[in-house]
Amino acid sequence: MITWLIVALTLLSVGTTYLFWIRPILKKQPTFAEFYAQEDTLWAALSAKFGGLKQRLTTAIVFIAGFVVEAYDFLAPLISQSGVDVTTILPKIPPQVWPLISMGILALVMYFRRLSDKRNAAAIVEAAQTGEIPKGVPLPVLPTLPPTGSQ
Repeated sequence: MITWLIVALTLLSVGTTYLFWIRPILKKQPTFAEFYAQEDTLWAALSAKFGGLKQRLTTAIVFIAGFVVEAYDFLAPLISQSGVDVTTILPKIPPQVWPLISMGILALVMYFRRLSDKRNAAAIVEAAQTGEIPKGVPLPVLPTLPPTGSQ
């Protein structure tokens, strides 16, 4: 357990150091500016391509992972009756981690929801300014009010 914690903290510190210290320095260097400009367009293209899917994919992956763990724990005793040595997965995860896993998944889904809300707000502003609905961005359905006045 301690080994995994050390590996996780090392990766986290290396990633944070790169993201907040080394990357800004490299972006300012003229020799690397072209690569980082391509990187920005790559991430923008991926974001546009997978816009609206991230939340659905996260939910599907969580559902599938839960199903696989439960199915394995259900099938493990049946397989062990045939003489194969198997252990269940669920007892290996400490009970203190489950609330953290739940909060992390909820935070990830909320983050993707905020991204979607920002994209929809930008599309509404663009549609209001240009008078055209931007292609590829579904606008949220706005409720229509009944006509007022005498009929």
